[in-house]
Amino acid sequence: MLISKNFYNLFLGLLTKNGNASASMKLLTKVFLMVSKKTGLSHKIIALKAFLSLNIFVEVKSVKRRKFKHLIPFPISLNRKLYLAAKWIISSALEDKRKVGFADKLSQELIVLVTNKKLSKSYKKRRSTLSLAIKNKSNVHFRW
Repeated sequence: MLISKNFYNLFLGLLTKNGNASASMKLLTKVFLMVSKKTGLSHKIIALKAFLSLNIFVEVKSVKRRKFKHLIPFPISLNRKLYLAAKWIISSALEDKRKVGFADKLSQELIVLVTNKKLSKSYKKRRSTLSLAIKNKSNVHFRW
């Protein structure tokens, strides 16, 4: 459950603006309460399922070698995995064009991610990153 606690705290840090942690904590508890009511799972299980469905082992970085920029897949650490998963969920909720509050958008994204991850926008971002890493696996030798 250490991962779900770190994931929850990372969400809290990404949602905090101008040092107003209490407002982001209220928002996050509201979101997890809405998702918990809809799915019947605890907030720790929801955070763990969200992280596990967005878990990725590589990320693609742009590296310049001899006037050319190459996209190179790099292995990533656990903290980076947590950050990328939280960032993808929040950015998917921000891209939602519906005229509802941010808490509703974020809870809907988490519900879709936990129940049917194939339809989630954040899961599509994970898949696109993974496909980009697979396409550029021949550039791995540029890492060193």
